[in-house]
Amino acid sequence: MRIAFDINMSDAEVLCKHFAETNKTVKRSKIILISVFVFLLIVSLYPSLCTGEIDYIEVIIAALLPMIGIIYVVGFYTKRVSYRMKKDLSNPMNTNFFGPCEMILEEEGITINRTTSSGNLKWEAIKQLDETPGYFFLYVGSNSAYAIPKKKISANEVGELSVLFEKCFQGTINTFRK
Repeated sequence: MRIAFDINMSDAEVLCKHFAETNKTVKRSKIILISVFVFLLIVSLYPSLCTGEIDYIEVIIAALLPMIGIIYVVGFYTKRVSYRMKKDLSNPMNTNFFGPCEMILEEEGITINRTTSSGNLKWEAIKQLDETPGYFFLYVGSNSAYAIPKKKISANEVGELSVLFEKCFQGTINTFRK
């Protein structure tokens, strides 16, 4: 099966956002940061709780910094990771990520042809396959992936890809519907 499509910055932004939301390392970092801020909150309130003398102004001030940290982690950390990736992609040295892409998908693996490069991947090299309503993401490493935008290929090709991926991954496709 042969498919061809163009990758542009909006596709790269979707890939960055998907990575930031689903990557295990990013999730672990969030948990660690939140844990640190909760610990700081407890440590800052401990003296007041032990003495029984609760000065509400002191408690509010002591709790403010850890709470700001937790809000940052929950609200902005994923956006920050995505922003850094987009910034790296916009570097002129990385422009070969954008433009025409042709993929030849066969029983043995995938041949990827780009304007400036080409390569072959065996199915075993793909560590994770995520499907969203708009994309297939083929992860070849913890932070390296190929995006196949469904809107840039025909509905028939999307169906054929789904069948091929199911066959090659023996039903282990990670599907994320949002």
